Amino acid sequence: MLLVISQRVAFASPDSNLFDFAKTLRDLLAQEGADRVHWQRLYLAHPSDKRCLKFTFTIDYFGAQADGRWWHDHRVPGGIAFTANSVGHMKWYADWYEQPRKNDWVLRQAMETIAGSANTSYGKATWLKSLPDSRQPVVARLANPFDDQHSLKPALRDKDWTRYGGFLHTDHSVRPEFFRESPAPDDIDDKSWLQDFTYLYDPTSPDHARFVAGEECPFSEAVADIGDPETYVEIETPRIQTDSSIDERPISLRSLFAKCEDWQLLPEEVKAMLL
Repeated sequence: MLLVISQRVAFASPDSNLFDFAKTLRDLLAQEGADRVHWQRLYLAHPSDKRCLKFTFTIDYFGAQADGRWWHDHRVPGGIAFTANSVGHMKWYADWYEQPRKNDWVLRQAMETIAGSANTSYGKATWLKSLPDSRQPVVARLANPFDDQHSLKPALRDKDWTRYGGFLHTDHSVRPEFFRESPAPDDIDDKSWLQDFTYLYDPTSPDHARFVAGEECPFSEAVADIGDPETYVEIETPRIQTDSSIDERPISLRSLFAKCEDWQLLPEEVKAMLL
């Protein structure tokens, strides 16, 4: 995650100036890119041998300006941010270093994320598609991939496991439609995207290998790209608190995100924006 924390950026109007700034920052971060889609690469080495997998994944944009707008799901306090999350890397890291995940774990995570999108005054920006009366998904050739359908959360039941909808495309990075004054989507073309779930579990999907299964590569290729771990001399670590009076209980990310739900500008901050 790359964060730009700045009062000036946080209070900036989502106009062409912020758009140009975001694109410039994205281009410094991205390793590949075309039009609205930009990628990063990540490597994972097997713990007991030198087998190595390379994952490709898209960069996503978040901004303080999203708060209260139709793209509320992409809000972040304090400025703007870029994230680069690899679901394939998460799965294989768990399989190799922690506890193997179930076959349908990746799809469940993706569908639960879409199901949990914010229900704003303008509706949801992304949503799961309900199965029609025929019970056939959009991609009818793919059978239901869930290991245990009875264990699905209610929000996932009777939903399409091949496609989902959205007024924003989840693979796009810096989206022009985010940089408009109106908090409503009424100045955006009246269309939605039909987006793909199948690459998460269908090995015939052209994106499955790059994004989820990983592409086998020599360890030397990873070293050439990111450097040899044996030569690293710095590593970021949390500062250890020695004051016993400080509550050392871990703070969950969920509780921190919950605080963001109540995030509002103070009167003096609103006044500063108007100056």
